[in-house]
Amino acid sequence: MSNHHILAAVSCHIRHMLWEGINSDEATRKLLTSKEAIRVGIPVPDDPEGRLYIWLYQIRPNLYLADLPMRHITDVADPQPLPLDLSYMIVPTFSSDDHDGANLVVLARTMQIMAANSRIVIKEPGFDEAMRIMLGDPPINEQILLWRALRMPMRLAAYYGVSPVRIDPLETGA
Repeated sequence: MSNHHILAAVSCHIRHMLWEGINSDEATRKLLTSKEAIRVGIPVPDDPEGRLYIWLYQIRPNLYLADLPMRHITDVADPQPLPLDLSYMIVPTFSSDDHDGANLVVLARTMQIMAANSRIVIKEPGFDEAMRIMLGDPPINEQILLWRALRMPMRLAAYYGVSPVRIDPLETGA
């Protein structure tokens, strides 16, 4: 079960996981020197600091889990947790005159880390969730729309889905 902080918890978990993997590799640790260089939020073009952005750009209902029958206690149906699918874009933003391939090195390391950690388990107060991380492949027209929304030229990025993420219903007073 998960409270309404689950979206932030998943994003922070991904950030922590990426930092642990980047920090354990000498080449990427030289490029991203602190956990603060990994940001959860909308990418900034040609960030002079050179950062890795984790952008939650879409939240959709998980249609497979949403169709499950409701649990019944006596004559009243209990509301079910809201099952969601999260879509992330992960973007390194080293300057465009990057001749050493920093964007490619950081993105490839990110993909290694995400592949090695394809399952997220959050066990904290208020959470008891297990979710999967999957490499995504949004259609090119969707990618173009994302970059237009950012008002940035299209660049190399990795797309991931996290599912299922559940938000508990509000408790109603009796």
